[in-house]
Amino acid sequence: GMRGRVLHTLNPIGIVLVNSEEWTAEAHRKLEPGLPIVVVGREGLKLIVELDKVKRDQLLQDEEADALETAPSSDIAG
Repeated sequence: GMRGRVLHTLNPIGIVLVNSEEWTAEAHRKLEPGLPIVVVGREGLKLIVELDKVKRDQLLQDEEADALETAPSSDIAG
């Protein structure tokens, strides 16, 4: 699904940013602002999202690596 990040805490409903657009979203667990998410479904104008574990792991690795490179990594996966 499409990827984005949490803007306002999902507990279980909050706001996410996907493709530079703010959406109301619901998740099965509490997700804090800044966490990466992946869209898994939609109910009307509400997105159903999950924590994007792959993106989260990449972010953790990037932080551990070094903060010298500030260029954002591009998503090649389709």
